[in-house]
Amino acid sequence: MNPQKAKYLLPIIINNLIKEGTVYVKMLETRNRWIGFTNVVDKASVADSFKKLVSDGVYKRPLF
Repeated sequence: MNPQKAKYLLPIIINNLIKEGTVYVKMLETRNRWIGFTNVVDKASVADSFKKLVSDGVYKRPLF
């Protein structure tokens, strides 16, 4: 496994960028479930999850 692609590094990398002043991160509250897309094998299930969120009215069309 390529360690540079490991999702566990995201918090570390983001924290370093915040400390450097390179990025600003705003956390948004939600009651909805988080949907992650970190691997190509997740693509279909993530797409289906977003389609359901759109059909349930959680997100409006066009999503992007």
